Amino acid sequence: MVAYQSTVQALVPSDTRGRAFGFFDVVWNGARLVSLAVGGVLAELVDVRFVYVLSALLLLAAAAVGFTTRIET
Repeated sequence: MVAYQSTVQALVPSDTRGRAFGFFDVVWNGARLVSLAVGGVLAELVDVRFVYVLSALLLLAAAAVGFTTRIET
């Protein structure tokens, strides 16, 4: 969260920063709700272990993107 906030503060002009934080907050919370719903549906359709394995793979993919992506300021 600190890295995200620092990035937004560095890249977004101060006069629109509040709107940017608001937008990203809505997107973050909306995606979180959708992921919970998808995980619940998947757990009902397939084995819950599949949901855990898929979640772990997605987390590892996100970590790989984070470690390999460089944002120039």
